[in-house]
Amino acid sequence: GEGAACGYATRLWDCSVGLARWMLESLLESPERPLRGRRVLELGAGTALCSLAIVAAEPDADVTATDVDPAAMPLIAAAGKAASQGRRSSSPRAALLDICASA
Repeated sequence: GEGAACGYATRLWDCSVGLARWMLESLLESPERPLRGRRVLELGAGTALCSLAIVAAEPDADVTATDVDPAAMPLIAAAGKAASQGRRSSSPRAALLDICASA
């Protein structure tokens, strides 16, 4: 993928910090638990910060974080493992996905 060569996936973007913060606060404040038992797919996850926010707020969500950059896969796995240590939350699965690749 085009983004893979540029290292986009290994950079923590300000917008992802803002979105993850909003998602975490919104999910924690919601008594309905809207993502409980739901499947969530994050496209272009990079560091998977948003996926990590979801599993932190809703441990029963089934989250998959995808990115085109193979370098993101071990980062997603390591971040998920570190975030879930000593907690009930699951880790997001990491999956390589290039939506522009020819089939």
